[in-house]
Amino acid sequence: MKTRLSEDGTKLIATYELHPFDFDRSGKLPLWKVMQMVTVSYERLILTLASRLPPIKEREAYGVTRCAAIDFSPKFDASVSPDTCTELLVTAKHSYIGKTSWGFAGEGYIKDPSTPPVFKWYSQAVSVSVKTGLPTPLPDWILPKHMIGARSSSHSRMVQPFTKPVPSTAFKTTLVAVRSDTDRLLHVHNAQYLRYCLDHAAQGATTSAYATFKGDLGSYKLKKVAALFQGQAREGDSLDVFSWEEEMETNILKFQIKKGEERIFQCTVEFYVDSGEQKLQSML
Repeated sequence: MKTRLSEDGTKLIATYELHPFDFDRSGKLPLWKVMQMVTVSYERLILTLASRLPPIKEREAYGVTRCAAIDFSPKFDASVSPDTCTELLVTAKHSYIGKTSWGFAGEGYIKDPSTPPVFKWYSQAVSVSVKTGLPTPLPDWILPKHMIGARSSSHSRMVQPFTKPVPSTAFKTTLVAVRSDTDRLLHVHNAQYLRYCLDHAAQGATTSAYATFKGDLGSYKLKKVAALFQGQAREGDSLDVFSWEEEMETNILKFQIKKGEERIFQCTVEFYVDSGEQKLQSML
């Protein structure tokens, strides 16, 4: 990965080289890898801008991702393939700053940022106190005003918790988090939760767990994902993964990951629909 700042210094542009081994067996770039690129991009933006500041004697807080969402172009699968795409550019900028949280947004491009994006994304992070582990006001040394441009408290696109419990009819599998799933803080990395969900759904699709999604999940075309990070899991934790279809919108799958009764992660995955036959087509 190579990174650079835009001329005005407010946007990071990250270039990721893509290789054949980055794609799954259906020739598509997995969703969890896209989420990983997004996460790394805005983390690198923070580090790059913070490096311009005087050294910090004592770290008072750190950032924790609360939620993230990605909207995919209908042309994503055709544009991002092992035969046609060797580079993916991901931009990242600050979208708002609040009292204890701040937002990020960006796009994904095939080589050239002047072309239409193949996906758009946004995310929210929360400032957490090193001492208490609770949300704390953003210190000036994390996000000085000159880093943001316009200061705002608007974050209407943030992902909200599910309002209903997991249905009793939900498809369920159980897994154990392993060392390779964890990050430098020894927590399961955000992107791995998406991998858990999609591997789980792939199993459900082949075992008739869903009314709409059947067979190879890789044949369905991804439209949107909205993820909420609710807790933390570590190596060795046993996690239950639940999924179910949305009653009124058959192109949607919902997921909930739990550690015992504790909610760890939730996400909603939406697929493109052929409105003529109300039939789903390709994904992932």
